[in-house]
Amino acid sequence: MFNDIVESKSRLTLKLLEHPDRARCCGNGSHDIRSINPTPILQLKGKLNHHESTSDWLAIVTLWSVDKSNEPLKEQPENLIGNTIAESRSLEDLSGVVGTFFIFPHLYIKKEGVYRLCFRLVRIFSPDRVELLPESNLLDTIYSNPFRVYTPRHYPGKSKPSMLMRFLAKQTIDLKARNL
Repeated sequence: MFNDIVESKSRLTLKLLEHPDRARCCGNGSHDIRSINPTPILQLKGKLNHHESTSDWLAIVTLWSVDKSNEPLKEQPENLIGNTIAESRSLEDLSGVVGTFFIFPHLYIKKEGVYRLCFRLVRIFSPDRVELLPESNLLDTIYSNPFRVYTPRHYPGKSKPSMLMRFLAKQTIDLKARNL
């Protein structure tokens, strides 16, 4: 079920708990926005050092081709829109254990096709600035399984929220409205 592809050089890694499997092309108007489904959910794995906090981390998402040979976002920067950066959240998992999660409920794609999402774990060194360089700030990279973006006419509809999504949504207000 979890076909994670991890390229990690760090003691901290990302685990993709919910892979997207479909999306509907969105238009330019706010009434025509459809988020990727299901909502991508990642969890931070590994031990934090005593001087680290869960608020030290961000996850950043970009859009990639299925074979990971190119990043369509570079060719068409407006293709992936929405909140492409997720702050870490301390939430309970289904077992009642508190973990660090990154959730992307507001991601939209404008162009039909088959894609992967690439998630990067980034360490923040300053509270008001994300340091993307040097490479030492980039701690982990993980790709989603391929998923299809459909035209409105061929979109099969949203899937029901998973048990994990419903459980996490009960713990944070901003997930409730769009995902349940």
